[in-house]
Amino acid sequence: MSFPPISVTSFGGDPVLDDLDAETASLIARLALEDLDEAINSRKGKARAGFQLTDEELAYQLQSQQYQAWLTVAEDSKFAKSIGDALTADANYLEAFIASEEAAAADRLAAERLSRGEPLPPPTTSQTKVENRAFVMHPEPPPKDSTL
Repeated sequence: MSFPPISVTSFGGDPVLDDLDAETASLIARLALEDLDEAINSRKGKARAGFQLTDEELAYQLQSQQYQAWLTVAEDSKFAKSIGDALTADANYLEAFIASEEAAAADRLAAERLSRGEPLPPPTTSQTKVENRAFVMHPEPPPKDSTL
């Protein structure tokens, strides 16, 4: 069993950002947030309490929210990829386990028939699979993708 590759990273439909991998988009967002924080902190104390935000302050706030959203999407993408990799690894282990259990059941049935003097049944698909030298009971997990 295998699962199709997933791509869940979307940065609001922005064609430039949607072509980036999650790590690069995350780095861009973190650096931009640092720049925004620096700009905002340099203006601290210039606004009076209880007054509406200036257009510049509102722009900083909206920009900060957008970059925070990018970070969230990038982290969610990494998490989804991790879950996908785990599912693929688990599927390989489960396939091997099921094949070995089916082969063991077929072996028991063959042994019972042999003990009664009956002819052996033909080998099952699972028995053939398990007896193959290429069969691995503990398959290696898929390689980690270095892009995330």
